Amino acid sequence: MENKMYDLGRLGAREIYMAIDLLKAMLKGYPDDFDDDGVQIAFNPYSGNVFLTNENYDSCMERDGELEQWYFLGYHGYEGFLDDLIEQYNDGEIESEDWEELADICERNGMDEKAEEIRKRLEAIT
Repeated sequence: MENKMYDLGRLGAREIYMAIDLLKAMLKGYPDDFDDDGVQIAFNPYSGNVFLTNENYDSCMERDGELEQWYFLGYHGYEGFLDDLIEQYNDGEIESEDWEELADICERNGMDEKAEEIRKRLEAIT
C-alpha cells in the first residue's frame, strides 16, 4: 500500500501555502539537531499539519518563518516544539519516564542547565 502522507496531490490550498512556508524557511537552514538526509514534505491528514521529515522520521515545521524541530517523547507520547515540552514539564504534565529523553533533547539544543535540572530531579526520585 502506498503511503499517502507524501502525496502532494492530496494537499488543498491551505496545505499548499503551508508547504510554501516550509520551503521558504528551508532557505534559513534546518534546526541544529535535524538531519537533512532524505528530507521530504509530508502531510498528516488527522492533524492538518504539513511538515518536513527525514530518513530517521524526525519532523520539523515552520514556526515564525523558521524551521523548528517537532519532538516526540517515546514513553508516554508527549509531542511538541521544545519550548512547549519544557512548559509542560515545568507545569508537571510530563511524567518522569520521559524526563531523560527530554534532558537529552535539551542538551542537543544547547540548554545544558535545563538538562542538568531535569536529570537532578530524576535522580532525586530514583
